Amino acid sequence: MPKHLHPGLQDPELLQQVVPVGAPVAAICHAIWMLVEADAVRDRTLTSWPSLQTDVRNAGGTWVDPEVVTDGSLVTSRKPDDLPAFNAAMLDVLGAVGWAVTAPPRSGRRAVRRWSGACCPSTPPQVDHAARCMSLGGGGRTV
Repeated sequence: MPKHLHPGLQDPELLQQVVPVGAPVAAICHAIWMLVEADAVRDRTLTSWPSLQTDVRNAGGTWVDPEVVTDGSLVTSRKPDDLPAFNAAMLDVLGAVGWAVTAPPRSGRRAVRRWSGACCPSTPPQVDHAARCMSLGGGGRTV
């Protein structure tokens, strides 16, 4: 498990709740260890830093080596050099699950916003509301 991860995210429980219900999840490089720890790679195809391929396979996943892999709402990538493809794939997934991707005037940067103004109204009942808000940045806010 990455040692410099925010203390509130070191518990795999959040991933155990959001991955099975199809919430968008993105992981790059060694963050795939969080998915392995949460038993969220079984029967999925993903990529990571090459040294993690045995961990992914032992956890029941299929490891491949392209710069980005999208398996449902799970986006994975190998390394920081793959960030452009990783970011594009994540924006595609966010758009597919009801997030709006917009370009604020003059900034040149894209922003991702919840499609609704209220905090997490579409949270599936089997997902803890606080965990969902923490992972998605709350309703209506740029993340």
